Formats: sequence, structure tokens, C-alpha cells
Amino acid sequence: MGRPSLQEQRTAEILAAYEICVARHGLDGATQERIAAEAGVKRTLLRHYLGNKEEMVESLIKHVVARFNSETDQMIAALPKADRPKALLDILFGPLGITETASILTINALGAASDRFPKARTGLLEAIARMQTAVTKELCASYPDAPKDQCQVAAFGICHLYFSIDSLMMLEPPKGWLVQAREAADIHLAMLEGHSQ
Repeated sequence: MGRPSLQEQRTAEILAAYEICVARHGLDGATQERIAAEAGVKRTLLRHYLGNKEEMVESLIKHVVARFNSETDQMIAALPKADRPKALLDILFGPLGITETASILTINALGAASDRFPKARTGLLEAIARMQTAVTKELCASYPDAPKDQCQVAAFGICHLYFSIDSLMMLEPPKGWLVQAREAADIHLAMLEGHSQ
């Protein structure tokens, strides 16, 4: 595979700067001046690489969704051959599963602006559904005797426990909350384990 082009590299750098600005200042406060300063480029280059304001937001949405999907793929690929569901929970509710605060704030800002930017709503919901589908597939494979609808319910519960606790991490909640979220996720696995006995 070849090296990324200068255009791809510069676009990625600007999108990373844009994400930082959205995390700090919100979507409306992430002005072109702030993005350019964060990226270390002239303001005129933003339009060259990302287009107008609406195109910039759409590029940011695609960037955030692509990273989220990539992280889902990496998580599934990192699972060992044995005891995959417990390893999955170790990832989601351990230090590797905690999302950077800037990413959480950016996702929250895009979600809050989804009435103005419907592609944010669509993209984020598709990424979440994609993750739930991947977790459902893992649970169905690990618990073949469990009904698929119960695997789906367990996947939903696990994913949303993860999203809930992950969104609170920027508040630095008590450590016990993460432990309790993991224990709640374990209950979902126990429900499925009851079918394989």
C-alpha cells in the first residue's frame, strides 16, 4: 500500500484540528480562524481542503464515523480465539475502551447539531448500529444455543452501558461507576450463558 498523498495527509491534519476546536468551543464556536490556527495553516487552505462550512461539517462527520467504525473493527479483530465475550467486555470497560474526551465532546456536539446537519444523526446512528451488530454477531457465535433476539438484547444492553459510561468519563466519575457498568454488562452475558447449560 502506498503512502497517503499530501492532500490526504493535510486533510486528516485539518480534520483533527477541527475536531479539537469542536471539543473546545462547540460546533458553532469552531470558527475557521480557530481551526486554521490549530492546524497551523492559512485560513484560505481550509476551503481548499474541506470546502464551505456545510462541506466542512460533512467531512467532520465522515471523519468521526470512519474512526468509530475503525475502532469497532479493531476491537473485534483484537479478541482472542477463546472466551471472546469476556475479552470484549475487558476492552469496552477497561482502559482501552475509554474514548478520549475530545472525541466524546465532538460526538456530543455533532449529535446536538443533528437537527441542522441530518447527516450527523444518520452517520452516528449507523456507526452505533454497526457496533451493536458486531457485538450481536460475537454473542451469537459464542452462545449458539441462545435465541438470536436475546443476543441482540444483550448486545444492545452492553453497547449502551458502554456509551453511557463512556460519555460520563469527561466528568471523571467515581471509579466504582466503571466497575458497576462492567458488572451490569456481565449480567447480560450470564443471561446468555444460561442457554448453553
